[in-house]
Amino acid sequence: MLRGLAALSVCWAHFLSIKIEVKPIFATIYTFSGPFVRYGVDLFFVISGFVIALNVLENHEKASFKEGLKFLIKRIFRIYPLFWITMIFIIILFHCNGIKTAGLHKIENISHFFLLTTDMPLQNAAWTLPFEQYFYLVMFCFICLFPRKLLLPFFIIWAILHLIILYAYVEHWIHHVPFFLGDNQIFNFFFGLCVAYIFFKIKKHTVMDKYIALCLGILIGGTGFIFTYKKLYGLHFNEWANLFYNGLSPALILYGCIGLEMSNHIQIANLLKKLGDVSYSIYLWHCPILYIFITFYQLRFFSNATHPFLQIAVELILVLIVSFYSYNWIERPFIHLSNRIVRKWL
Repeated sequence: MLRGLAALSVCWAHFLSIKIEVKPIFATIYTFSGPFVRYGVDLFFVISGFVIALNVLENHEKASFKEGLKFLIKRIFRIYPLFWITMIFIIILFHCNGIKTAGLHKIENISHFFLLTTDMPLQNAAWTLPFEQYFYLVMFCFICLFPRKLLLPFFIIWAILHLIILYAYVEHWIHHVPFFLGDNQIFNFFFGLCVAYIFFKIKKHTVMDKYIALCLGILIGGTGFIFTYKKLYGLHFNEWANLFYNGLSPALILYGCIGLEMSNHIQIANLLKKLGDVSYSIYLWHCPILYIFITFYQLRFFSNATHPFLQIAVELILVLIVSFYSYNWIERPFIHLSNRIVRKWL
């Protein structure tokens, strides 16, 4: 559910961005929505760290190159096919409409198709996927070389090394680092991993600490939201504060929600769970659909009298419809294909 809501927060901001010139109030709403989008992306990374780490803790007891290769193949089939399909769709859409943009020339660089850079033309939402790929590669190395019991020590050392490099970069001691070493959002994977480690190690769960974590996460997140919003008007808010407010807060909320759900203190509707299942499709399809609606507006398929909020509602509904079909027709078949490949060949 949290993953689905995070995806929708990104959709909301991007759809809102093309309405800014329609009415001044939308510029204010867009500015106010900015911190929510940042939390949505951070929550994505925290959940990814949690899911991947829990999978490794539950299924990979000893170091094994074979198991590492299985993990990597499944991740490749999970990420790339839908990304490539949405990219091809966007390229075809732009060519059919005769739209020429610098982004079309940039995608000739193979690094964009293999998610080796965060500069993602056309498919703007995909800038987060290279961070995911980097985390998967680090986890692949761990599975190949180390047993399960060393997961936390391994990633503590990994996080410390990242902190040292990031500090040197922020202080301008070094001037050029790869994208994944110069962005503090990479630590959100570590926060999610720590949540997974706690749930794996502590089998007997209490409830009070989950409520405390949830309330504390909301409090920290709310404080960070205020500071982030104020930053837009000149308040200094550095990288380390972002790491605290935008990284620790989603991790505490995730810990509280999962613990309360496991102990049956909260119940999540199946529809909201489905929203989480299709969150990756929501995240990648909303940009192509946004381009389609921009074309519609230019061709005046919508009346100028149509209220922008109604336009956003129609756009979000279409994204949800496309995403549910995309999950069933694209994502799930490729997931099953990857499972068959690792069973047959590995």
